[in-house]
Order: sequence, then C-alpha cells, then structure tokens
Amino acid sequence: MLSMLLRRIHAASVTDERGGVMIVVAIVMGAFALLVTGSLHVGNWYTHRRHLQLQTDAAAFAAGQRFGLCVAGGGALADMQAVADKFGGFTAGAFNPQVGTDTTGSGVSYSGTVQRVYNSQAYPIGSDHPDDPDTIPGDPCAEPQMFDVKATETTIPRLFSFLPLGEVNAHSRVELKAINEMKGLLPLAVPDVRPQYAFAHFLDAGGTEIASVQLTKGAVVANRQSWTGTTTVPVPVGDIMVRIRLVGSTNPGLPCGQLYTECYDTDHVRGWDPATPAPTVKDVWILPGSCVPDAYYAEDDCAAGLQADVDLGPLTPVTGATRVWAKVDGKNTKYDLSPSGLGTGVIRWTVTGGIPLAGAGPHPISLGWNSGAGGDKSFGVVHTAVVGEPGPLQLVQVAEGGSAGANTQETGSQTLEVRIQTLGNLLLSGPADPPIYLRMFKSTGGSASQNQSLDCDRDLSTIRDELAQGCSPFYIKNPGLACPYGNASALWNVWYVDNQSLPCVNLQLGASVGQIRQGLNERIFGSSTGGTCSAGPVNWRRGTGFDYDANPEDRRALPLIVTPLGTFDGTGSDRVPVIDFGYFYVTGYSNDPCEGVDPNQDPVPNNRGAYVRGHFIKFFPLENVVPSDELCDFDSITPCIGVLTR
Repeated sequence: MLSMLLRRIHAASVTDERGGVMIVVAIVMGAFALLVTGSLHVGNWYTHRRHLQLQTDAAAFAAGQRFGLCVAGGGALADMQAVADKFGGFTAGAFNPQVGTDTTGSGVSYSGTVQRVYNSQAYPIGSDHPDDPDTIPGDPCAEPQMFDVKATETTIPRLFSFLPLGEVNAHSRVELKAINEMKGLLPLAVPDVRPQYAFAHFLDAGGTEIASVQLTKGAVVANRQSWTGTTTVPVPVGDIMVRIRLVGSTNPGLPCGQLYTECYDTDHVRGWDPATPAPTVKDVWILPGSCVPDAYYAEDDCAAGLQADVDLGPLTPVTGATRVWAKVDGKNTKYDLSPSGLGTGVIRWTVTGGIPLAGAGPHPISLGWNSGAGGDKSFGVVHTAVVGEPGPLQLVQVAEGGSAGANTQETGSQTLEVRIQTLGNLLLSGPADPPIYLRMFKSTGGSASQNQSLDCDRDLSTIRDELAQGCSPFYIKNPGLACPYGNASALWNVWYVDNQSLPCVNLQLGASVGQIRQGLNERIFGSSTGGTCSAGPVNWRRGTGFDYDANPEDRRALPLIVTPLGTFDGTGSDRVPVIDFGYFYVTGYSNDPCEGVDPNQDPVPNNRGAYVRGHFIKFFPLENVVPSDELCDFDSITPCIGVLTR
C-alpha cells in the first residue's frame, strides 16, 4: 500500500516538471519572437532613416551644381529646388525614392509620407525638433551661400500594429566655397592687372629720358583705376614718347624688362618750333575717328583722323588745286585733308577719319603736300598714334591746365599732366561686354622670350599637349610672391616626389601659333586639325552671356592660372607664384572651326594669331579641385564649388 502511494507521488512530480519546462520554453520563445520582431521593426526604421539621408544628400549635392545661376540673371532658387526634388526623390517618377515607394503603378506602397523643406530653420514637422541654430538665408545666392535640405518621413508602415514607430528625419547642406587648389589647368596665365606703382617717362626721339613722374593712385570707377601725375617737360622739336611703367611688386625701382614690371610705349607729344620758317607745320592733333577712347592710345584697330595747322608761306597760297594728305606706317596711300579756307598764312587742314591703325604698337603719321604746280613734298612724320596691347592699361592722356589732348606743344619748358587708367580687377565679363583678347604668347624677343604660356606638366613635352590634356599636378594659391625654387627640377619635386601641391609654376619659353591652334582644336573638337562646329559650339550668347544650362563641362571654358602683374616681361626661364585661378571662355581663335558658322563666334585677325578672344566667366567645376574655407565671391573670376558640409 505504501509502495503504491510512493509510486503515485513520483509519477505526479514527473508530470509537474514536464509542464514547467513547457512553460519556460513558451516564455523564452515568446521573448525571442518579440526580440526578433523588435529588431525587424527597428531595422525597418533605420533603413528608412538611412535612405532618407541618402535622399537629402542627393538633393543637396544636385542643387549645388546649379549655383552658376546666381551669376546668370536670377532664378537660382526655383531651379535648385526643382533639381533637388528630382534627385532627392521628392516628386513622382524622380530618382532615389524612399524604400517601399510604389514605382510600378500597382497602388501598393510601403513607404511613409515624406516631406521636405529648403533653406528653412525648422524641419517639416517642427514641433518635435528645435530650429536649426545656423543662419540660413532664404536665397541660396545670398551669404552665407548655402542650399539646405531638411526632410521628415512620417506614418512609416509598421510590421506589427501594436509596436510604435516614430518619424525619421534627415538633414543635408551644400555650401559654396572659393577654390584653393586645382588640377587639369591649361598652360596659360593671366597676369594680375593691379599694379602697386605707376610711372610716366618722357623720352625724346633718340630714346633719352627727358622727364619722369610717379603717378598717384585715384578712385576706381567702373573697374577703372585712375592714376595722375604732373611734371615739367623740356619739349624739344620732334616726337616725344610717353612710356608707362607699371610695377607689380613692392619695389618701385624695378626697371622695364624685369619680372613684375610691365612697360608700355604709349602716347606721343609733338614739339614744334614757332620760329621754323614756312613751309612748316605747327599744331597737329590726331582726331579720334572710330578709335576708342581716342587715337593717341586706342584699345583696338580703328581708323583715325588728323588736324594740322599748315603754313605754306607767302609765295604759296592755298588754292583749289592745293592738296595736303596724310600717310600712315610709311605706306604710299594718301588720305586727303580739307582746308578751312584759301589764301596764305596758317590754314587748318582736317580729315575726320579713315586713316587706318591696324595692329598693336605705334603708327607714325606723315604729312605731305602739293601746291598744284610741281612735285609732291613732305613734312615728314608729324605725329604717332598707338594701338594698345590687350592688358591692364586702358587709357593714356596728356593734359595741360586740366584739359586733355595736349599732345602738340611749342618747344620750351611745358607743365604736362599724365592721366592713365588701369583695370581695377580681373572682373567677369558682362553679358553685353565685347570680347577681349587674351595673349597666349609674345611673338617677339626670340626663343628666350617669356611668353604668356606656362610649362605646367613635367611629363607633357609640348604646349599643344598641355592645352589638349590639361596639366596633371595640383596647384595651390601662393599667399605671397615668394618662389624659393632654384630651377624647374626643384619645383617639380614638390609634386612628383613630395606629393605636395605646387605654389609656383614654370614659365614656358617659345611657342607658336600652330601649337596653340592645334592644342585648342584637340581640346575643343577632339582633333588637332579641328572638326565641325557642332562638336564645339560657342555657348556665349551675345546680350545674355554664358549659357550655364548648355553644358556645365563646356570644353571652351579654359581653366587658367593667375600670376602677378609683369610676370612675362623678362627673359629666360623662371618660376612665378600662383596667386589665383580663373576661367576664360573662348569665343574665337585663329582658324576656329566655328568662324563664319556660329553667329556667336568672334574672329581673330591674322595679325593677332597669338591671341584668343573671349570672356572671363564665373565657373563651377565638378572635380579636380580643393575648396578653401572662404565664401565664394560672385564678382571675382575665382572659380567656386558646392561642398557638402552636412
């Protein structure tokens, strides 16, 4: 009886233990299921959050490529928002939609509701999130130049209805920064146009200096820096040349022909002696004709006029048969002047235009006459007009007593004032601005002359290849004028051995129009012999400027190095500091395949084959650059890039 009772008790205890294990297992399995469910739920939340961050990054980065519209007449914000919506997946059918979005049209979607705001202090669901502490402009073009994206996703589908799942947020921002380092640059330099000092030197016909004056810097108006100076000049008989010396360094005594000094043989003053017996020429003025700003120092090729006070003497009265003419550059073509009257004594003869001044440099003008009885006679050279080289010097005038145009003087001591204007800065071209010339090399001085070209890649042996391919080293802005590199090899070692960006660049000695043309053809059209214009059209529209929508990687946009003023007025090899970068948009060069085909193309005359024509543009490269911490300056030529900072 007792044994039977014990067996029953033992059996009951075994049954109870088996039930306890089942309960424990059930509890553990339930907890594990909850853990797995929670993990899946949290994983789903993180997936949506991570993808929302991808969307805002894509939106900000895509919009950052449209900062060019800030200099293209407005409309940047609306365009940037549209691009951000497209690449951020915030509109139907756009790129990068949120995970679970129905893209098949089935009507079944597993994403939540995504809302976004641009350049806003708060998130779309602002109640749960504090305002952004940063200052965010409503206009991305305004300082501090940023495009900000904030997005919130709510009502994310839950895997299990009893588990909560909050909203997710993402924040991205692209800021516009000035570029501090670049690679892929072309072997072309643009000297800075801002001299530290300016001087005027008066030289007689034999080249001897008879007077000089340091010019005082004045105001900058419409990007023209004025300089003036007054001095006493002992005016001799004949031609006096006014040589302008601009110094770009801190040493004002640097002479012409040295690094950082640019000299221009510009305006001319004619001295005449009132005691010279007839027949004689007294006052002679060069009239502007079609020349801008005048014919004493014209910006470009033009046709001048001439006015001369002539006394043929008491025995040679002026009649209807009398002729007085001008010749230019020693050529035989005569340009007749008309008399103000007939008779004897001093008579003023005038031609208002038509005397051609073609090509940069001086153009001597001679005066001849014929009384109608006898052969031609000549007074010789009576004045010199000048067509300026493209560069920083924009205006040269000789004044007296406050009045400009004092280029004809009686001999003796005269008080003369020199007025010049230089460019105030390397500014962007305006939409309606005419094309400017960029000198790619000097054609004078022999093989040792310093050209406006650079040797910026050790492994490319010709300027043609450097133009076509761009230079491989990175270059960096030099904070000063120091270039402590004794030779080209020492500079190359900075990049090729030490892998450091180059703060200086080697000058290129010698070049040719042919290499320039071939290199540009290969860069723009893919062949050194050129191609069809459609392969490299001109995207600068007259009246509207550069078309930023046409092609953000336009091959006619040439990335250049900016060097100090006077960089190319020396001889022999040298190294010069890199002080900035810029882009020059080429609208024409010698034998451009678009010449005569594209209405926006600007022809380059044969006598200026060493030049290209075009405009400085604000450019926003997409690669091969390193930004600085500085804000972008929309008024300077320094290129900029949008940087993802959040």
